[in-house]
Amino acid sequence: MSIRHLTVAGAAALVVIAVLSACDISSSGSATRNVPIVVEGFYARNGEPIVSRTSGAPVRNLNLRQSGDQLEAIDNNGIVFRGTIGQVIEGSRATFTMEGRSTTGNRATLAGNFNVEGGTSTMSGSWIEDMLVGQLFATAQVPTNVVPDTGTGQVAISPSTASLRVGQSTTFTASGGRGAFTWTLSNPSLADIAPSGDRNATLTLTARVAGNLEVTVRDSAAIPNTATAAVSIQAVDIDVGDIVNNGGSTAPPATGNGDSNDMANAGNGGSITFPPTPGQS
Repeated sequence: MSIRHLTVAGAAALVVIAVLSACDISSSGSATRNVPIVVEGFYARNGEPIVSRTSGAPVRNLNLRQSGDQLEAIDNNGIVFRGTIGQVIEGSRATFTMEGRSTTGNRATLAGNFNVEGGTSTMSGSWIEDMLVGQLFATAQVPTNVVPDTGTGQVAISPSTASLRVGQSTTFTASGGRGAFTWTLSNPSLADIAPSGDRNATLTLTARVAGNLEVTVRDSAAIPNTATAAVSIQAVDIDVGDIVNNGGSTAPPATGNGDSNDMANAGNGGSITFPPTPGQS
């Protein structure tokens, strides 16, 4: 074989090796899979190496980025590791594998688990080279994990309906979800609300004006993350026969709201007003 043929063959071999090397390090072409866990963060170990043993320079930290189940990390030596999240357990634990190299050029695989509690993620597992195995351990502060819930994790509200008169109060209780509850009214002018208790799970509603409204409770950590209750507020019932009228009148005056003070005024020459029917002026 001529020198020219050897040169061409050698160049072709180098191209093949380069392509294979690129495939070893780069992530696979598979589609990104959404996972219910967030592990992105800067993983370190109080200044100590996070890998107990490597063939090259110490690995002291990993700056990890996440896109769905796809992982990409850069260590303190500038080496890039890529891989994926595998199985996710209860939204707080997950397996993973990543591949990269040591500073000596040896292929290295990182395999292990993430364990997320609150805003802290712990990465533990093994650093694996051809003739060497080291232990991997590091922690990072991670974004708040918003974990989709199903079944008992869904937000619920009890009772789902309520009927009361102006001036009366009733209590609603929220359940499910994972975070603190937020309460809103479809028409805040009709009632006052006061959340209380653990996670704001209890709501006291006090009716102010006759009408209909919805109470909504929300927890952003649950899917579905809202629940509603229908509330009907009735005007105060007044039994004219029970009023001792000392010259008063039951004709609606220009002012007043039909409460007990108005009743007393009616008995002393005043008058009583009835709250307007909803939708009427």
